[in-house]
Amino acid sequence: MAAMDYSSYIFVVLTGVYRALISSYVEPVYGTSISKYYEKWYLDPATYLIVNCLFQYNVLQRQVPASSSRPLLLKAISVILGCLATCANTDHFSLLRELGPVYAPVLTVMPVRYGMTIAALILALTNQTTIGTANGDPRTRRLVSQRSFNPHIIGPSGTAQLNHILRPEGYEIIDRQESITGYLSVIDNLRDGYRVLRCDHSLLGGEWRRYQDSHSRVLNEPIYAIFVILEAVRLIEPEQNGHLPVRTIGHQHALFIGLGIGTSPAAFITHGITTTIVEIDPIVHRFASQYFNLPQNHTSITADAIKFVDRAKSSDAGKYQYIIHDVFTGGAEPIELFTKDLLEGLKSLLDDNGAIAINYAGDLLLPTASAVVKTALAVFPACRLFRETAPPSSKLTEDLTNMVIFCRKIPGQFRFRDPVEADFLGSHARREYLLPRHEIQAKRFLENDARVIEKSTIGKLKGAQRSSKISHWYLMRKVLPAVVWENW
Repeated sequence: MAAMDYSSYIFVVLTGVYRALISSYVEPVYGTSISKYYEKWYLDPATYLIVNCLFQYNVLQRQVPASSSRPLLLKAISVILGCLATCANTDHFSLLRELGPVYAPVLTVMPVRYGMTIAALILALTNQTTIGTANGDPRTRRLVSQRSFNPHIIGPSGTAQLNHILRPEGYEIIDRQESITGYLSVIDNLRDGYRVLRCDHSLLGGEWRRYQDSHSRVLNEPIYAIFVILEAVRLIEPEQNGHLPVRTIGHQHALFIGLGIGTSPAAFITHGITTTIVEIDPIVHRFASQYFNLPQNHTSITADAIKFVDRAKSSDAGKYQYIIHDVFTGGAEPIELFTKDLLEGLKSLLDDNGAIAINYAGDLLLPTASAVVKTALAVFPACRLFRETAPPSSKLTEDLTNMVIFCRKIPGQFRFRDPVEADFLGSHARREYLLPRHEIQAKRFLENDARVIEKSTIGKLKGAQRSSKISHWYLMRKVLPAVVWENW
């Protein structure tokens, strides 16, 4: 019991060690999971409830007092009700059916943890949480009270504490939630006037807020060029043969694999293109709709992209004129979404005169980039590659950027038509970046030993992504200051 008396002091010491060592040497390799669960679980009442029960019922001595049956029953009922309430609120049951066993641990832990938190609060308020005494233990209520001052606990009081830390630095958390792809938060930069969507230690997109009053602007101004470049798939000149009609607005359909904040999907919807969005994380879609003005007139599918493509290619669903594949998150590409099998499935969903844009974010000098390019070229007969930024003027040890692979289903060279005023949607960013500029010759990726990505080679490529994850981690520390990343 002495350990529990001095737990607050132990926490302070361990937090100091974490700030000095873990955030600099461990997080770049293993992500934010260690820091998230170390601090959050320590002060979470769910953790305290578990320890409490162990001592109260003398589990270590395997003795259960006869008088403990009623509190034990109340604890069990409270936990079950808390779990069910959490599942109902987040639609966990349908997600578990849709996403399958891969996400079962995450989808199980989330409601259990929050359910136990609810139970701990109920029991503390009803004086049912004790440690071997009949009158309750004030440490229980003290710990529950501490929860209100822990900025890492998601809730109104925790978020208020977090913003108390961040506002002097010029940032504010608008909303946040843990979800199946990681910790998500909507962050406003109060000084420069932009908003971003964070997922763990990466950003899924952002837009300027200070330009919202412009009457000529149809959509908010994006802060990242890459999502505008993806829209250039609309500019690819179609073949005008007798049997392949020129595309018209009324017959256009687009499929997005991955959503982010919805910069590119919003543009397609605004252009009158029937748009389907496949996004595995329902909270990403909710945040994009609620905080980044994603238009509602689209088809939203919450699903694993691999399962969706398998179902779609075996059905009689219509074809898409455009497919946009943009799935980066968490510091590295999910390489299983770049396999030859998946790209062939997407190819089968393309109209004969259709085009696809594939975004690869990472170090272009690593074998993974070459493997992605070789896989795309093995599936599609005509491709062109463009990078987001100009190539470095000198040879570097790393080349971290976004690269878009534009491909068509039929062979033959293609070009991008010159955009017209309507293509820009009143956006300065689209006027500047819509037409791709920095082309890369595909042959530079073919001169190494990288192989086409098959399901059997995914494991090797994931190991090769380690250095790219580290580079991305340090890059993100330049985009937003450390105080924002470390105070979540």
